[in-house]
Amino acid sequence: MNGLFEELKHRNVFRVGIAYLALTWLIIQITSIAVPALNLPETLNSIVFYLGLIGLPFALLLAWAFELTPDGLKRSSDVAGDESIRTDTGRRLNYVVIGILVLLVAITLWQGQLTPLADKAANNNPDSTSIAADTPSAKTTPSLLETPIDTIRKQHSIAVLPFVNMSDDKDYFADGLSEELLNLLAKISGLKVTGRTSSFAFKGRNEDLREIGEKLNVTTILEGSVRRSGNRLRITAQLIKVEDGFHLWSETYDREMTDVFAIQDEIAAKIVAALHVKLEVPIPLRGLPTTNMEAYQLFLEAKALAASDYLRSFDAVEILKRAVKLDPKFAEAHELLANQYLIVFTSGQGTEKEYQPLVVKHANTALRIDPKRVWAKVLKEESTATATKEALRRMENVITAQPQNSEAQFFRTWLLLAFGYYEEAIKEADSSIAQDPFYMSHYMQRSYALRGLGRTEEATNAMVFWYNGIKEYAGLNSLSLRYTEGARGLVNAYAEKTGQNADEVFTFLERVVDPVTRIDALDDPMSSVYLGTHNTGQGRLQILAGFQDARFWPELEKYAATGGTLLGVFIPIMSTRSRWVINDPRFRSVAEKIGVVDHWRNNKLPDFCDGTFESWICELHDER
Repeated sequence: MNGLFEELKHRNVFRVGIAYLALTWLIIQITSIAVPALNLPETLNSIVFYLGLIGLPFALLLAWAFELTPDGLKRSSDVAGDESIRTDTGRRLNYVVIGILVLLVAITLWQGQLTPLADKAANNNPDSTSIAADTPSAKTTPSLLETPIDTIRKQHSIAVLPFVNMSDDKDYFADGLSEELLNLLAKISGLKVTGRTSSFAFKGRNEDLREIGEKLNVTTILEGSVRRSGNRLRITAQLIKVEDGFHLWSETYDREMTDVFAIQDEIAAKIVAALHVKLEVPIPLRGLPTTNMEAYQLFLEAKALAASDYLRSFDAVEILKRAVKLDPKFAEAHELLANQYLIVFTSGQGTEKEYQPLVVKHANTALRIDPKRVWAKVLKEESTATATKEALRRMENVITAQPQNSEAQFFRTWLLLAFGYYEEAIKEADSSIAQDPFYMSHYMQRSYALRGLGRTEEATNAMVFWYNGIKEYAGLNSLSLRYTEGARGLVNAYAEKTGQNADEVFTFLERVVDPVTRIDALDDPMSSVYLGTHNTGQGRLQILAGFQDARFWPELEKYAATGGTLLGVFIPIMSTRSRWVINDPRFRSVAEKIGVVDHWRNNKLPDFCDGTFESWICELHDER
C-alpha cells in the first residue's frame, strides 16, 4: 500500500487532483456570477457542476498514465528516469493551486462586500417599510414588513409554480395538480408555502427562477409539466434551490389518471425528504376526493374560473352542477358550489334570500359526505351568521386546517375590520401578504384598516397599489384617489388595456362625482363595466358612503329589504370614522342587527374609541 501511495505521489496524481478540484470550483464560482448577470439559463450552473465532477476521474487517470516531458506528452512507462521532469511539473502545479486559491479568496471577499451593501441599500430605501407603492404608476411589488418575511426566509420555504400543460387540448389538469400539491405541502409543519395567487402570477412567464424566488421570498421552487393522452399521464417534477439553481430532486411519473392522487402524496414525501424537513406529525395524505375523472376535470375548470374572476360565479356554478351530477358524493365539489353561491349574494350579484338556502344545502351535503370539511362548516354557518366572536374562531379553525386558504384569511381580516379592530387587522393583513404577496385584496383590507386609524396617506397608497395590481376597473380606482390627474392616468391605462374610449369612461366618472347625477350614473347599466361592481350591490353603497351622500341610508334600507347581506356594507362604513355615519341611529340599528354591538359589550371596543368621538360607541366604556 505504501508503494502505491509513493507511486501516486511520484506521478503527481495528488497534485493534479487538487489542482483540478480548485480549478473546477473557481469555474463554478465564476459561472454562478455570470449566469444571472448575462440572463443565461439556470441549468447552466448544474451542467458546469456535473461536467466538473465527471472530469475528475479522467484527470486522475491521465496523470497516472501520462507524463509531461520537454518533447510533449508521453506514456509514463516510456519515460526514462533521467528524462523525467516530474519534480518541476509538481512545483508548477503547486504554483497553479496557490494562484487559484488566491482567486477564490478574492471572489469570496468581493461577494461578501456586495451583500452588506445590498442589505444596507434595502434598509435605507424609504419604500422598504411601506406596504404600498407611492404613486399610481408604481410597477413593482413593495417590500413588506420585516418580521413576516424574515420568518419565512429563516425556515424551509417553497413556491409551487403552475405545471406546464404539454397536452394538445385545453386542459386544467396541470393547474389542478399544482394547486393540489401546494395545498398538500402547506399542511406540513415546518414548511412555509407561498399562496396560490402569488405562485400562479408567474404562469406562462419565462422568468429567471432566482428572480421569482426573490419576489416570493422562498428558498426553493417546485416546477414541472403534465402531458395527458387519453387516460395516461406523464408528470415531471423538479425541486430547485433558488440560491444557485441546483436541482435538489427530480422525477418523472408515467401513470393512469386514477393514480394522480397517489402521485401527489408521493411528490410531497419526496420534497420533504429532499429539504430534510423535520416532521412533528406524519405527512398528510391527499385522499381520494372522487373516482370520476370527468367530474374532477369539471371541478378543476370551475376552480380555475372562480379564481380568475369572482364576477363569473354563475359560470362556475353551472360547471359545478354538472360535476356533482356526475358524482353526487364529490364533497369538495359541493363545498366549492356552496362557496360560489355565497359569493353570488355577498358580491351583490344576487339576493341573500334567494341564494343563502343553496349555500346551506350544498354545505350540508359536503359535510354529510365528509364531516371534516371545515370550510363547508364555515360556509353553512357564515351564510346566515352575525359578526360574533364565534365567527372569528371558525375562521381560525379553517386557517389551521387549510393554511393556504387565502379566502379564509381574507374573511378573518374582514371580521376584524367589522369590529373596528384595525391594529389587529393590519397585522393579519401583513401576515397574509407575506405568505401571498400577489393576493391583492389583502392590500385593500390594509387600506381600510389604515383609514380607520386615521393614517390617510398610507391608506391611499395601499388602495392605489391594490387597484394597480388588479388592473381591471379604472373607475373605482379614480373614485378612491379623488384627484383628477391620478384618475385620468388610471382611466387611460384601463382604456388602453380594454379597448374602451377613455373620454367616455372619464365622463361617466364625472357623473358619479357630481351629487346631482350620481344616482342616475349608478343606475346606468354601464356602471358595472366602469366601476367593476354591481349597481345594486355593496359597491353602490360603498360609493355613497365614501361621498357621504345622504341617500346612503334609504339605499341601505332598500338593499336590506331585498335580502342583501349587511356585514360587507358595514366594513367600509366603519372605516370612514365619520360622525355623519357613526352618530346616526340607523348605524346603531345595523350594528345591533349583525351582532357587532353584543361583541363590543362582551369583548372590547373599536380601536377608535379613544375619547376623540362623542358617540354612543365610545360611551359603551361607561356601560361595562
